[in-house]
Amino acid sequence: MAHKNVKTIYLSIESMSILFPSAAHHSGETFPFVTVPDFEAFGESARTLSKATLIAYAPFLQSQRDLEEWNAYSMNHSNWIEEGRSLDSAIVNIQESRKNRATQGLQYKELDAEGNRINTFVYQVSPGTERMVPAMGDGPFAPLWEMTPVPNDTSAINFDLASHPGFAALLSYTHTSAVPSLSEPMAMDQLFRHIEVDTSNSPVSVLVQPIFDGFAHGTEHHVVGALTAVIPWVDFFTDVLSDGQRDMLVVADSCGHNHTFLIHGAHAEFVGPGDLHDRQFSHHVIRSIFVEFDRDSTHEHCHHSLYVFPTEALRSGYITSAPLKFAAFIMGLFVGTGIMFLVYDWLVSKRQNRTEQKASTASAIVRGLFPSDVASQLFDAKGDRDDNAFKVGPGHVAGATNETMFASTIA
Repeated sequence: MAHKNVKTIYLSIESMSILFPSAAHHSGETFPFVTVPDFEAFGESARTLSKATLIAYAPFLQSQRDLEEWNAYSMNHSNWIEEGRSLDSAIVNIQESRKNRATQGLQYKELDAEGNRINTFVYQVSPGTERMVPAMGDGPFAPLWEMTPVPNDTSAINFDLASHPGFAALLSYTHTSAVPSLSEPMAMDQLFRHIEVDTSNSPVSVLVQPIFDGFAHGTEHHVVGALTAVIPWVDFFTDVLSDGQRDMLVVADSCGHNHTFLIHGAHAEFVGPGDLHDRQFSHHVIRSIFVEFDRDSTHEHCHHSLYVFPTEALRSGYITSAPLKFAAFIMGLFVGTGIMFLVYDWLVSKRQNRTEQKASTASAIVRGLFPSDVASQLFDAKGDRDDNAFKVGPGHVAGATNETMFASTIA
């Protein structure tokens, strides 16, 4: 199910990337000088589907000439900022219940008169300082451009993402391999400057989707930019299980960095950094590749793996006394049946002993009243009438002698 969430997020961002070649085709613009109209309208839906807190577009500028032309272009096409804010306000006014989703990820405040101003040049930040300096070098450059939701602090616009030490390699990989990439968990404050990104108390990664200069992916089209989406890791595991299902622990190994998440039914929460699973369940681990796009093995990329462990809560759900109760019940049936047979045998033996005692007493009386030969004839006559005294019937004891049977009759 986590893989299904990843696929949904990926397809949402991929579908949004098609807006750029479509806009270029209809407007007659050429890359990298392309701006999508009504970007916020499309972005609001894409953020809802992908659960991204921020989606941003960065064109790839290949040379200093592109850089100079982009500085002029961005100053003349920044009206998307005001349009996006107006659309954002309209969405909130139409349906107040969607406010949290429409403004997800940013802290909004009243706009000042300078709210639409952006930097007049693509800039980088001097290492160890907050000083902005014009982008230098031969490129490629990747200035932040259209974003959804529209940032409150527009100073982030035109920041060169390719100058970020932890993000440059990922952009380079996306540019050369032309496939999506998911970054390792990283801090958003330096990547997107002063934009306050809601991380949902969870590690966040950036999904980088290449943008092509045409609709069909292939050798006939080139990567001309990247669409970046900030995804909290906890959202990868939301709705993985059904409500009521017991806890499972997931350790995400992202580029060698481990983070632990608890999945409780349809909800997920971040437990903490590192591998925090219960060591008694180490041998019950299930490992799977978390993100695996069609990659060119000649390029370096970041690996993401999941290690799923059971929890004590999960195990307790399968530990029950029912088998012991069933065994005790069956044993009770055998013991009860055995007692019944013993009681029955005791009652029959008691009756037979009582009959034999009475027969012995009667036999003694008969032998005392009659001579021995007469008594023997009496016993034989009685036995003949009872079918030789071996038939079982009312008032008779199987296997009794003639003498006993006759004597018991007299008694």
